Amino acid sequence: MTINQAIGQTRALTGCDADGGSLCRWLSQLDGQLAMEFFRTEGFCPYVLEEDGEGELLLPFPWDGVYVHYLESMVYYANGEYQRYQNAQALFNQGLGECRRWYQRHGLQGQVVTGRAGGRAVTVPGRALEEGGVYHYLSAYAIALRHGFSGSEEAWLESLRGRTPQRGVDYLTPQEEQDWMAQLKAYVDAQLKLRLGEKGGEDG
Repeated sequence: MTINQAIGQTRALTGCDADGGSLCRWLSQLDGQLAMEFFRTEGFCPYVLEEDGEGELLLPFPWDGVYVHYLESMVYYANGEYQRYQNAQALFNQGLGECRRWYQRHGLQGQVVTGRAGGRAVTVPGRALEEGGVYHYLSAYAIALRHGFSGSEEAWLESLRGRTPQRGVDYLTPQEEQDWMAQLKAYVDAQLKLRLGEKGGEDG
């Protein structure tokens, strides 16, 4: 489930046109807790709705419904609808508990190795469950950000291109290399003869 899908379903179910930024922040808080406590990550960068709206949330199908129940409960709590809040919280806790038990039974808990960064990290889709595990990983750009790069993704991609190698500076053709070796040999031979001639003159 993407962030935008979770927000859209929550608005449809609650009938409340809640602020997208607030809903996104609540999703960040939930996934941050899941990442650090359940998946044992190093850290977690909050989602930015404009950048991450189409990004997948951490828990895959069939447990991704917990995000909607969580957002429902937060909306009801903010509106003072405490009975609805308790019902939504009960559904959220039930779904999360079932997911946690499934992960534990199959030994998948803790396989996520790091949190999102730079708004570019993604989750492997739910089909990864059939392939032996669920993983959350950083893009190469996000890793560059963690190691001090401060430019845009476009600037980072441009930095990988480097300059075009120049013939005669960065490389020689096989014929040029052969000619250069011949010139070097001739120079060394001439210097050797000159030194030998000087030495012979001194002996005479």
